[in-house]
Amino acid sequence: MPAIIKHWSFSRAAALEECPRRYLLHYVVPRAPSDLVPESVQRNVLFLRQLKTLPMLLGTAVHQAASRWLESCAQGKPLPLKSLLDESWHFIERSVAFSAAEHYLYRDEQAPYYTVLMEHIYRIEITDAYMGRLYRKLKAALRRLPAWPVQPVAGGMQGPRLVQSEVLSAVERDGLALWFKLDALFQLESGQLLVVDWKLSEYNPQRDLLQLALYGTYVAEQVAGPGREVVLANYYLSNGKLVRHRFTSKLAAAVAGYVARSVQQMARLEETFFSGKGLAAQPPEWKAGLCTRCPFRKLCFPASGKPAVNPDC
Repeated sequence: MPAIIKHWSFSRAAALEECPRRYLLHYVVPRAPSDLVPESVQRNVLFLRQLKTLPMLLGTAVHQAASRWLESCAQGKPLPLKSLLDESWHFIERSVAFSAAEHYLYRDEQAPYYTVLMEHIYRIEITDAYMGRLYRKLKAALRRLPAWPVQPVAGGMQGPRLVQSEVLSAVERDGLALWFKLDALFQLESGQLLVVDWKLSEYNPQRDLLQLALYGTYVAEQVAGPGREVVLANYYLSNGKLVRHRFTSKLAAAVAGYVARSVQQMARLEETFFSGKGLAAQPPEWKAGLCTRCPFRKLCFPASGKPAVNPDC
């Protein structure tokens, strides 16, 4: 009998597309019975899946700062860039220190994995030069935030009004919850609703548009109401690029099809996993660009303690 998938998100879908075994480790192993996955492996997975790399912390810091900026503008008291920058950088430094201390506490129980954490997540990244580059990226991204509440953003309209910011929500479809976080929703002078997604990553038109289409589905169904136009926009904070789209029934159908295909793949993989194969359902397959930086690498390639030289290790 096919597995029943009750929760879906773009993060889950991305994990499945990049590495089905990583999908199993992150989303399935923590709820697997002990006859399929030893308790010691589950403990290690629960520990490793909490890892936050510095690029992930940068993204969190920027999104939090953007939300605070928009809220302060809505109240008529815009926060100074220096204040946002200092708070965001303090968050990153505090998170790094906490993570390092937390991992240190686990060093005995997690000895085989602690080494790879420090070598591939921390020792390489936490250098003065790396942190300097990270700080400059953060500053450059935050400098581009002030343009949004005061400059034209769509259709030449001025003065968008903030409706929602940093909203965690879900769209329900036949018992399936499609989870997402909406970065910002504005109302334009024309009455249109503008959905904005901040992006620090490189431009990926297909992936980014599908994400926007899911947000547009939520806004059209739960906020806009009949006859009200929804406009979608990706804003790339790394280079200031703005990409706009009208939300249409064609876009809604495209994201629905993508979700359906993704759910089918998840169901087939989980069905094989729970049929008795466990992680053997998806044997390790070395992918240099992914495995070298993956926190689960030691679970797949226990003999490899260094960045891979021999992909058969």
